[in-house]
Amino acid sequence: MIKIRKIKKKDFKNVKKLFLRNKLNFLSLDEWNNMWSNPHFVSKKNWVLGWVAFYRNNLVGHIGNTPRVYSLKNKKIICSNINSWVVDKKHRYLSVILFKKLSEEKADFQLSSTTSTQAALIFKKFGIDEIPNPRLKK
Repeated sequence: MIKIRKIKKKDFKNVKKLFLRNKLNFLSLDEWNNMWSNPHFVSKKNWVLGWVAFYRNNLVGHIGNTPRVYSLKNKKIICSNINSWVVDKKHRYLSVILFKKLSEEKADFQLSSTTSTQAALIFKKFGIDEIPNPRLKK
Protein backbone atom coordinates (compact mmCIF):
# COMPACT_ATOMS: atom_id res chain seq x y z
CA MET A 1 0.00 0.00 0.00
CA ILE A 2 1.27 3.46 -0.97
CA LYS A 3 0.67 6.56 1.10
CA ILE A 4 1.78 10.15 0.43
CA ARG A 5 1.40 12.69 3.21
CA LYS A 6 2.68 16.02 4.47
CA ILE A 7 5.91 15.74 6.39
CA LYS A 8 5.77 15.98 10.17
CA LYS A 9 8.45 17.11 12.59
CA LYS A 10 8.54 13.62 14.12
CA ASP A 11 9.64 12.14 10.73
CA PHE A 12 13.29 13.14 11.29
CA LYS A 13 14.68 9.69 12.13
CA ASN A 14 12.98 7.96 9.21
CA VAL A 15 13.93 10.68 6.72
CA LYS A 16 17.54 10.53 7.92
CA LYS A 17 17.53 6.72 7.46
CA LEU A 18 16.20 7.21 3.91
CA PHE A 19 19.09 9.56 3.11
CA LEU A 20 21.67 7.25 4.65
CA ARG A 21 20.30 4.28 2.65
CA ASN A 22 20.79 6.37 -0.49
CA LYS A 23 24.32 7.46 0.53
CA LEU A 24 23.29 11.11 0.90
CA ASN A 25 23.94 13.66 3.62
CA PHE A 26 21.04 15.03 5.61
CA LEU A 27 20.41 17.68 8.23
CA SER A 28 21.48 17.30 11.82
CA LEU A 29 18.72 17.17 14.42
CA ASP A 30 19.44 20.82 15.33
CA GLU A 31 19.18 21.89 11.68
CA TRP A 32 15.92 19.93 11.34
CA ASN A 33 14.46 21.62 14.42
CA ASN A 34 15.57 25.04 13.16
CA MET A 35 13.82 24.40 9.86
CA TRP A 36 10.54 23.92 11.71
CA SER A 37 10.99 27.25 13.49
CA ASN A 38 11.76 29.18 10.25
CA PRO A 39 9.78 32.43 10.69
CA HIS A 40 8.56 32.28 7.08
CA PHE A 41 7.18 28.79 7.71
CA VAL A 42 5.64 29.73 11.04
CA SER A 43 3.96 32.84 9.54
CA LYS A 44 2.44 30.84 6.63
CA LYS A 45 0.00 28.61 8.50
CA ASN A 46 -0.84 26.46 5.47
CA TRP A 47 2.75 26.02 4.28
CA VAL A 48 3.93 22.44 3.92
CA LEU A 49 7.64 21.76 4.53
CA GLY A 50 7.57 18.72 2.31
CA TRP A 51 5.99 15.38 1.61
CA VAL A 52 6.95 11.82 2.37
CA ALA A 53 6.05 8.61 0.58
CA PHE A 54 5.41 5.31 2.30
CA TYR A 55 5.24 1.81 0.91
CA ARG A 56 3.85 -0.77 3.32
CA ASN A 57 4.39 1.66 6.21
CA ASN A 58 8.08 2.17 5.34
CA LEU A 59 9.25 5.67 4.43
CA VAL A 60 10.67 5.35 0.90
CA GLY A 61 10.63 8.94 -0.40
CA HIS A 62 10.92 12.60 0.58
CA ILE A 63 10.82 16.02 -1.05
CA GLY A 64 11.45 19.21 0.91
CA ASN A 65 9.77 22.58 0.44
CA THR A 66 11.47 25.37 2.37
CA PRO A 67 9.89 28.83 2.13
CA ARG A 68 12.00 31.84 1.30
CA VAL A 69 10.72 35.39 1.17
CA TYR A 70 12.15 37.82 -1.37
CA SER A 71 11.32 41.43 -2.07
CA LEU A 72 10.75 42.90 -5.52
CA LYS A 73 9.70 46.53 -5.87
CA ASN A 74 8.72 46.60 -2.19
CA LYS A 75 6.45 43.58 -2.63
CA LYS A 76 7.06 40.32 -0.76
CA ILE A 77 7.21 37.27 -2.97
CA ILE A 78 7.25 33.71 -1.66
CA CYS A 79 9.64 31.14 -3.09
CA SER A 80 9.20 27.41 -2.74
CA ASN A 81 12.77 26.19 -2.37
CA ILE A 82 12.74 22.58 -3.55
CA ASN A 83 15.25 20.47 -1.63
CA SER A 84 16.23 17.06 -0.35
CA TRP A 85 14.36 15.07 -3.00
CA VAL A 86 15.21 11.40 -2.60
CA VAL A 87 13.32 8.17 -3.24
CA ASP A 88 14.60 4.63 -2.77
CA LYS A 89 15.56 3.14 -6.15
CA LYS A 90 12.88 0.45 -6.02
CA HIS A 91 10.19 3.14 -5.58
CA ARG A 92 11.39 5.88 -7.94
CA TYR A 93 8.01 5.84 -9.69
CA LEU A 94 6.81 7.79 -6.62
CA SER A 95 9.21 10.65 -7.42
CA VAL A 96 6.78 12.27 -9.83
CA ILE A 97 3.91 11.96 -7.35
CA LEU A 98 5.99 13.70 -4.67
CA PHE A 99 6.96 16.45 -7.10
CA LYS A 100 3.34 16.92 -8.19
CA LYS A 101 2.35 17.46 -4.54
CA LEU A 102 5.08 20.06 -4.19
CA SER A 103 4.05 21.83 -7.40
CA GLU A 104 0.57 22.36 -5.93
CA GLU A 105 2.06 24.56 -3.18
CA LYS A 106 0.92 28.19 -3.19
CA ALA A 107 4.14 30.04 -3.94
CA ASP A 108 5.01 32.85 -6.34
CA PHE A 109 7.81 30.76 -7.81
CA GLN A 110 9.81 27.59 -7.25
CA LEU A 111 13.57 27.26 -7.12
CA SER A 112 15.96 24.33 -6.96
CA SER A 113 19.63 25.24 -6.98
CA THR A 114 21.11 21.75 -6.60
CA THR A 115 19.15 19.78 -9.15
CA SER A 116 20.54 16.48 -10.40
CA THR A 117 20.40 15.51 -14.06
CA GLN A 118 17.59 13.04 -13.31
CA ALA A 119 15.53 15.61 -11.41
CA ALA A 120 16.05 18.17 -14.18
CA LEU A 121 14.32 15.80 -16.62
CA ILE A 122 11.26 15.65 -14.36
CA PHE A 123 11.28 19.44 -13.94
CA LYS A 124 11.35 19.81 -17.71
CA LYS A 125 8.34 17.48 -18.09
CA PHE A 126 6.42 19.77 -15.71
CA GLY A 127 7.34 22.84 -17.79
CA ILE A 128 9.91 24.24 -15.37
CA ASP A 129 12.64 26.10 -17.21
CA GLU A 130 16.31 25.96 -16.47
CA ILE A 131 17.84 29.31 -15.66
CA PRO A 132 20.25 30.11 -18.48
CA ASN A 133 23.86 30.35 -17.41
CA PRO A 134 25.97 32.13 -20.04
CA ARG A 135 29.21 30.99 -18.36
CA LEU A 136 28.39 27.39 -19.25
CA LYS A 137 27.71 28.09 -22.93
CA LYS A 138 30.55 28.05 -25.40
